[in-house]
Amino acid sequence: MHGLSIWAAVAHGLRGSKENMKKTIYILLAVLAVLGIICFGGFYLIKSNAVKQLEEKNSRIEVVWKSIFQRSSERLKIIDRLSQEDGAACNTDSLRIVTSKNLKERNARKVDSLWTLDYNTNKQYLKVAPCYADKIGAKEKLELLQSNADQLNEYVETYKALVAEFNLLYSTFPNFFFAKEAGFERRKYFDLKYGMDNEELYKEKRRKENWIKTGKLDN
Repeated sequence: MHGLSIWAAVAHGLRGSKENMKKTIYILLAVLAVLGIICFGGFYLIKSNAVKQLEEKNSRIEVVWKSIFQRSSERLKIIDRLSQEDGAACNTDSLRIVTSKNLKERNARKVDSLWTLDYNTNKQYLKVAPCYADKIGAKEKLELLQSNADQLNEYVETYKALVAEFNLLYSTFPNFFFAKEAGFERRKYFDLKYGMDNEELYKEKRRKENWIKTGKLDN
């Protein structure tokens, strides 16, 4: 009888251990489930917040870029009309050529190409602008072009600042994973000064392009 009591106690203890083990496993599973929900919720919040910020900044960039393209297109048309007029004190053939090329090829989606087109037009315009100083009826166009340039340069500065903010946010870990998944790409810079000399900017642009192609940075 005494032996049976011992075995009964042992059996009871084993049943109790199994019950305790089950309870421990259930508790661990519950804790893991809660942690999983918290982690997933945190991940979702971080992702949604990052994507929202990228969308907002990208939308602001699009608005400013649209203004730059529209105003620069208006400027180009004025320069084109000016280049077609007779009576300039110097040859305007080069200006007509680059203006015609610009009108045919400009595309708001091709930022680098637009920079080159507007750079060439701006360069040729600055060469011949003084030739129109004494031409009757040209003063109004020249003043309009200067006003246009001032406004464009303000837009460009705003665009540069917004692109810098966007690209910084895009490049920050883990935002670039979310950005790529959402279809975003790094925005291209556009640093052109309308109505002003851009030779230093042009040289710097070429140096960067050469560095990307060859890995060598020229002095």
